[in-house]
Amino acid sequence: MARLVSFLGLGSRRENRPPYDYCRYELDGKISRSTMLVQDAILEVTSQPITRWTVLGTREVRERWIDTGELSRIRQHPRPEFEELPEGRDSAERWEIFERVRKTLSQTPDADSADRENGDVVLFDVTHGFRSHPILAMAAVQFALARQLQATRRAKLSDTNTPVHLPGPVQIRILYGAFEAKSGTGDWAITPIWDLTEFVQATAWHSALSALMRFGRADELLEIAKAEKSAQIRAARGRGEQGRDLRGHGTVEKLGELARNFADDLTTTRIPNVLTDSGPKLARWIEREEVGELARRLPPLRGILAELEEWLKPFADSPAVCSPAGLRALGHLARLYGALERFSEQSVTLREGLVLHWGLATREDPIPQPGSPGFDNWRIAVESTWNTERHRATMSRPNHGIDGIPTAQHANIEVARGFTDVRNDVQHGGFRAQPTKASTVRQRLDTTTHDLTNLPPPSVPARPREHRAILINLSNHPIDTWTPAQHAAAIEAIGEPTDLTNGMPLVDHTIDSRQISDLADDLVGQALAAGATAAAVFGEAVLSTLLVSKLQMRGIPCYAPAAARAVTAHRTAENEINRQSIFRFERWREYPRLG
Repeated sequence: MARLVSFLGLGSRRENRPPYDYCRYELDGKISRSTMLVQDAILEVTSQPITRWTVLGTREVRERWIDTGELSRIRQHPRPEFEELPEGRDSAERWEIFERVRKTLSQTPDADSADRENGDVVLFDVTHGFRSHPILAMAAVQFALARQLQATRRAKLSDTNTPVHLPGPVQIRILYGAFEAKSGTGDWAITPIWDLTEFVQATAWHSALSALMRFGRADELLEIAKAEKSAQIRAARGRGEQGRDLRGHGTVEKLGELARNFADDLTTTRIPNVLTDSGPKLARWIEREEVGELARRLPPLRGILAELEEWLKPFADSPAVCSPAGLRALGHLARLYGALERFSEQSVTLREGLVLHWGLATREDPIPQPGSPGFDNWRIAVESTWNTERHRATMSRPNHGIDGIPTAQHANIEVARGFTDVRNDVQHGGFRAQPTKASTVRQRLDTTTHDLTNLPPPSVPARPREHRAILINLSNHPIDTWTPAQHAAAIEAIGEPTDLTNGMPLVDHTIDSRQISDLADDLVGQALAAGATAAAVFGEAVLSTLLVSKLQMRGIPCYAPAAARAVTAHRTAENEINRQSIFRFERWREYPRLG
């Protein structure tokens, strides 16, 4: 459902002249009949049927247009409701204007409205605003949209077990009949109706992006991205687009979804997901053309989008968590938590970083990744030796009792000495005899973050290649369907063949290259998480090319089977060609470097 909310003035009071000059108005490529009222033109040419019309004006406007019935006689449109506004002569009157406009804009769809789920569309015409009315109205628009987002969050905080069904978001479109920009003369002059919504949208987008970078939350960003998608699709339908033509609109919603996933992982300390899944996906999406188009359309966002891209850059490479690169990413994440003032999450990250550093310095390859078989046992063993050495150092005099261990391990224990106590205090919420002051907690966490990122790099003792190499299978041919020769050649020359945990997905013929690229990113992340040192890549051509390119960028060589094939073909009685192929494996062939 769509509503029109419009300001109305008295117009000209000169004799033998209409209140406003006649002209034709143009909105969204449609031109109205000649009329003296921009509201009349909007009601005529808008692609969305107007079911409710509210006029805002002073008492004199009501007497001039409403009480005389003149406004209703102009054309057969919905009978307007009238909201009387004071002139704004003092602060109290100006706040009254603000509040009445806000309430008018914030009215939600009727309970029985068919469009309740999709939300309300408000066309807000500010052409004939009286003096300060339009300025106050723009502030009211911002406030109404902010309150709308707050209402969504309040509903989520409800302690009732009854599901809360909210109406869809109110989408406000701000219009201005630019009579000063008209072309032509007389009754046939055409006046453009400018859409000023983007100036409000820029502020809302900036606020939502800022919330992500200041507090680590993206609920507001997702809601704005959804509203943007709805507005784009409504506008496209108004232009006559339908079906598949609508698929290209609203792709910016993906930014909101990825930001929400990243923020949820961030605030629930799903650290492996932040480093290998949601963080890299959001970092790569920020670099895409869709986000560049958003910055071009709303120029004030260029600065904060560039800051966000730089903010996410350390996550873009999707490093394996249990690796030197993963350790560096953990250090960045600890700094990020500190900047967001999420000190509990920062303390968790710092402890995991110290344990990982110790594991990299003391345990032999292969090092399993979180979520893979053997990881829990590996971490228990690492943490046990770390705790033993830490406790031994704590019971000793400073710098005594830990001599004789390598430099990296020695430095790790020294950092842990000053951190463990404050970390325990944070995790137990200060419930102890002598809780640490908040200012001291912040300072110690900041110091530990600096120390973690400057620890000597661990020197990992390595086993011979044949014991640690994993050939991850990125094909639609499970390993149990490989020939014995193919399997044996892989073990001998490359590594132990290993399937993905959930197998290799099929590539739907309807998806485009962009979606295949997203799939490739996900598969590369799974391969790295599984500890792949090489990959067997053969199958759908576009996906295979992308996989090889992305894996090679991360130092993972890729191979395909070289085989001799005998193909026979015959025509069936139904006039179809039946081909039979016999596969005989010969050797593994490495892909050349791509790009």
